[in-house]
Amino acid sequence: MESVSTIVTSKDLMAQIVDVTKICGGQMPKAVDDFWRELAISRKIKPQATALQNARLVVEALGEEWDEDYLDEDGRTPALGALEVVHAALVQALASAGKAGDKEVEVEDEEGGFDSEGGPIKIGTTKEISVEMAVKYIREKHLILNPEWQRNFVWKLRKQRALIESMLLELPLPSLLLFRDKDSGKLFVIDGRQRLETINRFMQPKPPRGQPRICFRTFSAKQEGWRPGQPLNSAANKFYDTLPEKFKIIFDMTSLRIAILEVSRAALYQIFKRYNTGSVALNAAEIRNAVYQATDIHEMMFRLGGEYLDRKKYLDDAEREVGEDLRGIMSGRKERYGAYDFIGRFFAFAYQSTGSVAKATNAFMERELRADEDRIEELRQEFISAFRSTVQWYDYALTEPKQNGLFHAFLATIQMVATRQMLLHIGAGKTSEEKIVELIKREWPAFAETVLSEKQNSTNFWHFQREWIAKLEKTMVAE
Repeated sequence: MESVSTIVTSKDLMAQIVDVTKICGGQMPKAVDDFWRELAISRKIKPQATALQNARLVVEALGEEWDEDYLDEDGRTPALGALEVVHAALVQALASAGKAGDKEVEVEDEEGGFDSEGGPIKIGTTKEISVEMAVKYIREKHLILNPEWQRNFVWKLRKQRALIESMLLELPLPSLLLFRDKDSGKLFVIDGRQRLETINRFMQPKPPRGQPRICFRTFSAKQEGWRPGQPLNSAANKFYDTLPEKFKIIFDMTSLRIAILEVSRAALYQIFKRYNTGSVALNAAEIRNAVYQATDIHEMMFRLGGEYLDRKKYLDDAEREVGEDLRGIMSGRKERYGAYDFIGRFFAFAYQSTGSVAKATNAFMERELRADEDRIEELRQEFISAFRSTVQWYDYALTEPKQNGLFHAFLATIQMVATRQMLLHIGAGKTSEEKIVELIKREWPAFAETVLSEKQNSTNFWHFQREWIAKLEKTMVAE
């Protein structure tokens, strides 16, 4: 069986780590050795001669015990598991830094309960299926575990092995929660992605020597319960393919209890929030990415924000330039789908008139859920034009109003939504770019300082957005 595309590749994860740490000049290195050498240096570790040596030092510096399953079959190349340890540590560090040091704190409106348009929760089906059948559905892409649907796989190797141990001991597993997309009929994981991907990885065949490996072994015979004379000893340190027949049958016939939801996407967002667990909780953008992934509006926003971390994914040069410039301005704020989140914020406050950032963005997504190709392109061009003009018009575009100011989503959204509105007025011949730029240079610095001095919540946001647009509209020609 081939390795499935639902599992993030080593190259993908390496690109994300490079993007966060800016090692290798922020560009993907040509050689794996260069990546691990630069990563060791960035961690203030004296680099060694090989990628394996450097990977081991980095992993151990992060407090993780080195494991033989962190090494590919060639015996020289660090495997996907080693990269996952590093990536998980970076995500945790960014989340902690954001909570402790983020100057821009936006107070969201309370979002308890389901919106009326979301409808009641309806469990369409509850059933039990075997592990073998679940993995078959995953590999045939009927059951989706796409990393773009949820955050990257975060379970450490010990936790993965503990799940396999529970299954071999025939202990009951927690239920899985899935969502059925009524258009495609495909199933998407709401709760249980880590468990399902662990099972899928364990069942992957051991690749030929020299090929990347994602499968892993069971606990060694040194682990309690796996020692000589203990129940699991004959299954110790085994890949799935080499399990004794007795244990392979037990594993394959393990029952997975599943519940399938049939709800609107508006309700699905709220459900996802309630199942939002783990060492690094999903943020609003990650949940929105999960809920709306299968829609064209999501695809355009995700791609435009450069979230694929692959220049080839951009639709055209204009989109690439804007996406790269936006991510450059956002710097540390672009992680965890930050660029995608900001694009959604722009559209939300351009097209809605009330609500928190999350509610307004979700309302916009619902509004454009079935937008056709022409409408998607119209919205794409709107963002590109608003971004380019904002960067040209403002001395401190999308940032705090000072030299080397950091990206500030509150101010940036006011600027871009106002720019969008003024571009419409310019197109209608009601004002000119020259008049707008003159007013911006004269009044924006003081206005921005006033905004920053006030509490940054959604109520004030709507107020300041209307006030700034009204100031700019004073340049308009009276009809």
